[in-house]
Amino acid sequence: MRKIVLCVALLAFGGLNADVKIGTVNFNKSIEGSKQVAVLKHQMETKFKKRRDAIQADRTSIQKSIQDLHRNESVLSKSAIADKKAAIQKRVAKLEKQESTYQKDLLAFRSAQFEKIVKAFKSSVSTIAKKDGLNVVINDSAVVYSQSAVEDITNSVAQSLK
Repeated sequence: MRKIVLCVALLAFGGLNADVKIGTVNFNKSIEGSKQVAVLKHQMETKFKKRRDAIQADRTSIQKSIQDLHRNESVLSKSAIADKKAAIQKRVAKLEKQESTYQKDLLAFRSAQFEKIVKAFKSSVSTIAKKDGLNVVINDSAVVYSQSAVEDITNSVAQSLK
């Protein structure tokens, strides 16, 4: 909240002080082609592919078992049908637990790696802002109107993250 108030105050009074230089940056465009994002995608693919494929294979196997049960239901005894349904329900419960654990692990990994990307982004913004003599850098979507020139450093930040 303090940052928002500071930005609003600097924007409002920026015209009174010619020394205030404001910059903008677009986070998504800045990190879009960064090596950190490419590494994250690769790590996620290699680390989670086996589990994702195993879950998909289990899901397909369960669906096949359900289809087989429906196809053979007319020739099976009631106890055999009940046993097969119970076995399928057990497999479904196990699969749901695996999917839940997979999603939690994937989210935790993604969050941890995303923190690193944000840290690199902030460091890059800080370095470029100091080099360009900017006093404040805000997200470009926060600027609705500016009477004075606002410098967009998105391309510079994107270049530094490659």
